[in-house]
Amino acid sequence: MKTGKATEENGPATGSGNENAHLFHFTGWKAGTEMSATEKSKINQVIFEMSKDSKYFQQAQRNDEKTREKIQQFRRKIEVTRQSDLRSVTATVDRLMKDFEDSRDLSQIFCVVDMDMFFAAVEIRDRPELKNKPVAVGGMSMISTANYEARKYGVRSAMPGFIAKKLCPHLIFVKSDFAKYKKVNKVFTDIFKEYDPNLRSMSLDEAVLNITEYVEGQLLLKKAAQALKNNGSSKRHGITVKERYSMAESVVNEMRNRVYEKTKLTCSAGIGPFKTIAKIASDFNKPNGQHLVLGDRNTAMSFIRKLPIRKVPGIGKVQEKILQDAFNIHTVEEIYKNRYLVYHLLTPVTAKFLLRISMGCGSNNSGDDEDSAANKSVSLERTFREIREFSLMCEKLHDISHTLAKQLESKKMKGKTVTLKLKTSNFQVRNKQTSLKRYVGWKGEDLFNIALPLMRSLKPESLRLMGIKVSGLIDVSSADSRKVTVAIPRDNTQHFISEFLRNNRQLSENKNDITPNSSKVDLLVDTIIPCPVCAVKLDSSLGNDKINQHIDLCLNNGLLTELGKADENLPTRAKKKSKRSLRDYF
Repeated sequence: MKTGKATEENGPATGSGNENAHLFHFTGWKAGTEMSATEKSKINQVIFEMSKDSKYFQQAQRNDEKTREKIQQFRRKIEVTRQSDLRSVTATVDRLMKDFEDSRDLSQIFCVVDMDMFFAAVEIRDRPELKNKPVAVGGMSMISTANYEARKYGVRSAMPGFIAKKLCPHLIFVKSDFAKYKKVNKVFTDIFKEYDPNLRSMSLDEAVLNITEYVEGQLLLKKAAQALKNNGSSKRHGITVKERYSMAESVVNEMRNRVYEKTKLTCSAGIGPFKTIAKIASDFNKPNGQHLVLGDRNTAMSFIRKLPIRKVPGIGKVQEKILQDAFNIHTVEEIYKNRYLVYHLLTPVTAKFLLRISMGCGSNNSGDDEDSAANKSVSLERTFREIREFSLMCEKLHDISHTLAKQLESKKMKGKTVTLKLKTSNFQVRNKQTSLKRYVGWKGEDLFNIALPLMRSLKPESLRLMGIKVSGLIDVSSADSRKVTVAIPRDNTQHFISEFLRNNRQLSENKNDITPNSSKVDLLVDTIIPCPVCAVKLDSSLGNDKINQHIDLCLNNGLLTELGKADENLPTRAKKKSKRSLRDYF
């Protein structure tokens, strides 16, 4: 059944809350709360009634219409797909499935730890009077976290606060305090690092740990203690899968108890042979619990294939709707049963991802599934009240640039591709990216000066979200790789600097001719010129002294690798190899 569009041509939105629930990302049902179908229906209806006339809902309907068109296209393709078409891919798919089977590695033990309602839990801990009351961190515009008491009423993270207040009139809002959350994060992260020094923090409240070495070390200590107890004699036999995972369960339980003792906060955990399985398992016994999936083939396959497809990380609402409505696929097991059709009609990347999951296989590293640095990215987004002034947009961009630069520096990463993401007041998302000849990331001004022209080119009239992503990353954790001494011909360098300062003086003189009606932002943009050494864009209003300091710093740090050819003045930085650990080769 199609839902009516909330546009001038079609009139107000129609349909029920249940029919439109898929349009809202905050209508998903979080672990730790149980509701009847009737209760869910009532909540969906309230959300629909309060959102149906909003710009968000109109954009969601436009996106939904595109999804419906895709579904119809797939249905038509499925109707004309013959058995001979599937036979043509049978050998390829069978070989692919065999490769997944042969490469299955069950030797590792992963643990995904998720702090329970983290932001809200910190606030309730610090304000005991909030205990057993519905609490949400955020305000009337947006909620970042809600406690379990609030979730009983349908309140969810990323939900507008005014909708949450309608669902739960006695909801208590608490202002977020990210500085405090980061301090608490450091406390429990330090505990996690005792079990895996190379853990991957997925967010402030979630981490992925490979606890294999720690578990095996504890098992060896246990065997040694038993041998001493038996006067030095012990049975010589290998460690079974059950023994390994029994120890893993004890280790994770100990770790969770230590986190609570130190922070008075609870966390939930999942344990499994792949991080994907561990991630899914972490949601099974919330709050303050843990779930284990034994690391043998049959158990892993059985666990994953029973799952609804939406439970799999990487399958979102749109993908779920396409698989369900076009392919009639609702569980992971049905992906496997329809593997030839999936491979025949979906893109190779999507098909391989789905088929790999259907085999109960996953990544064996704590980071991204693709371990190449070029495939990684670091990003930061901010949602805010609608702004229309370009100067305010520049302030937001400046703040995001500097915050993201700090994150990149803490991760010891730099990148060559910068992507700007904007969401308008109509909830339309626009992206623009640029690829650079050098690696950037640790200086906020670098990112700001790169992203600013991208924002100007998109000509936003109003915004409610802004984000920057840096990709094509390299690991520059080695100090030696960052400090390169380069011989620079004095005559050529002097030529570049002379030209730079001449242009700088000319622009400074032209500033006096600017009309009184020119905006402050135009002054900022129109007087920006690139540094002749590193190509970073500088504001000429800084003055020659500060500009000279910048140039000296560039030269001293050896950012110039070569002066280039006559028709190419901008330098490029030599590529550096990312460091690899011993584990990467196995």
